[in-house]
Amino acid sequence: MGRNMGIAMVCLPDRAEVFVTAARLCVLAALGLSITACASSTTDNVAPAASMTAAADAPVTSVAPRNTGTYPNLNIAPRAAAPQLSDEETSSKKQELRQTLAGQSRAGANGAPGATDLQQLREIGRRQAEAAAGQAATE
Repeated sequence: MGRNMGIAMVCLPDRAEVFVTAARLCVLAALGLSITACASSTTDNVAPAASMTAAADAPVTSVAPRNTGTYPNLNIAPRAAAPQLSDEETSSKKQELRQTLAGQSRAGANGAPGATDLQQLREIGRRQAEAAAGQAATE
């Protein structure tokens, strides 16, 4: 009894106080880490120096509109970027698309061509399973 006389009695906090204190410490630690991460970042961390100089030396080729200081002339007819299809080419392309569509709809009406694919896939799977079982038995 005489040995414990010099130690002060400590009152322990309840669980809620411990949780709030731990949460505050975590927030402070995260805030400190984020501040130090921002302070230590440079452009060298983002991209290598070689790519930065190459991009700076590259000629500027922009397709953005230029400000010429004048109003645009809307009376000039726009130019086509590529030659337009003739009426004969348009009708032949439409006919080709119709034939392709008809062929696809016929294939679907023949009793689901996917069913034969499914049977083939199941057969391949069965063979592979048998081969794996046979290989496992020999090892």
